[in-house]
Amino acid sequence: MTRPLRLALVPLDERHWVSDAPVKIGRIAGCEVLVPPRHMLGDKKELGKFEELGPWLRAVASEVDGLVVAVETLAYGGLIASRTTDHPLEECWSRVQVLKEIREAHPGLPIYAFTLVMRIPAYDNDEQEPWYWAHYGARIHRYSQLLDKVARHGREEDKADLEQLKKEIPPEVLENWHWRRNRNHELSKRVLDYVADGTVDFLLITQDDSAEYGVSSMEQKALRARISELGIEERALLYPGADEVAMVLVARHVNRHLGIVPKVYPRYSSTKGPFLVPRYEDRPLAESVKGQIYAVGGRLVETPQEADWILFLNTPGEAQEEAPRQDVATMVDTPGRNLLDFTEAILHYTEQGKPAAVADVAYSNGADRQFVKLLLRRVGLKRIMAYAAWNTAGNTLGTVVAHASVYHAVGRHAERQRKLEAARAHLEFLLERFIEDWGYQAVVRTHMGGTVLPALGIPYMNLGDRWKEVEGIAAEQIQKFTREHFSDMKELELHWYGEPLGIVPTGLRLENIRQPWRRMFNLAFDVKLDFE
Repeated sequence: MTRPLRLALVPLDERHWVSDAPVKIGRIAGCEVLVPPRHMLGDKKELGKFEELGPWLRAVASEVDGLVVAVETLAYGGLIASRTTDHPLEECWSRVQVLKEIREAHPGLPIYAFTLVMRIPAYDNDEQEPWYWAHYGARIHRYSQLLDKVARHGREEDKADLEQLKKEIPPEVLENWHWRRNRNHELSKRVLDYVADGTVDFLLITQDDSAEYGVSSMEQKALRARISELGIEERALLYPGADEVAMVLVARHVNRHLGIVPKVYPRYSSTKGPFLVPRYEDRPLAESVKGQIYAVGGRLVETPQEADWILFLNTPGEAQEEAPRQDVATMVDTPGRNLLDFTEAILHYTEQGKPAAVADVAYSNGADRQFVKLLLRRVGLKRIMAYAAWNTAGNTLGTVVAHASVYHAVGRHAERQRKLEAARAHLEFLLERFIEDWGYQAVVRTHMGGTVLPALGIPYMNLGDRWKEVEGIAAEQIQKFTREHFSDMKELELHWYGEPLGIVPTGLRLENIRQPWRRMFNLAFDVKLDFE
């Protein structure tokens, strides 16, 4: 008997989105995803034993069918470390060179890597940034934008504003900021050389919280030029995203291993949907869709009839807004979109045998509550092959595309035991997305931020030594939400492509509930279905 497909993953950090979710995505397709021991991955600004990651990769390379590697973790110790540490370039690059050693020892082993264009937040807060962001963050963001505007347009008013900002930000702060960005940018260019010489098979360079103007945009332009110069456009891709990338690359490997190229047709809920630029991103939504589909190894098609599955995108009527503010939002639920028609289309195409993957990107940082209720009432879980609505549009898109891809990879005609295994892993992951993205981000977190925390005198952005108390309240409320909305076990009967498999769970549990990085933004848990 041959062993199951196996991948080794070096995640972006220890958070559940980037270290646990790829494991769950792989499980749907019967792919075991190995991750490093927890002590190597650190905790927010606390570095783990990341220097042990190279030896770990060398040790597991002979036991797996491919590697998925976050360059930031290998080089700097993780996402936050890439923004805050002062390790010199050559030291960081020396740790990445383990990929060359592995390539030489295992010539046929697929190596997928991903790296980031570092973000530039527009606020004064150093929770995830260097110390000086608490005092100068908003001004550095503005300074970055002006640098790009002056370079592009040369307007005198921009030059004057830029000179004024230089007087307001200490020279040593700007020097450190420029140095770190240049270090990271140079390392990304060296990884492109690894793609060109065959060390890395496929590379994703994603933009973490992007905007139209800024140094990050300038860096993107330089990286695109280098990709073109090296002639590696098919194997090095750049688009908005970050935390979802490992899931995408796991799904890409599954598709590659099985020789599958999923054909996908996108359907939007609003006329302007494809053309809207989401918050924290720098391009129309339709362009990000193209990037995510290509990254997973798929192909966009022109008609639903050609598609293996349909990507349904719940988009705003006029502009994306923040999920916690949807009670007062004015730009999402407008005459520019039609949710009744949209859910009717999902029903129609699933009845025609076309599976539905649903990307809920009407709001950033959480689900569209009105849409989710209509979706579950009219369509139901059994017709949905994937759903997400978390953080940025890129985070949501990558999650949905990865989930749908591995679901499709198992196929309609798998033998019964494989269907049962896949159906359970799929349903647990699907429920996790609804409960976290809708239940926590759009409901519980919004309620706690507006009512519970003010009553307790706890600042939303700084839970301090009361974070355990807040975590307990959040856990209690998400359990309550789950009981209210997902207590009908018959509705949770295992199914595959809408067909019931005759197995009904006896219960649903949320295990290991926690707040990663001890902040309100996240709530992690594992959904477990019980069976007799």
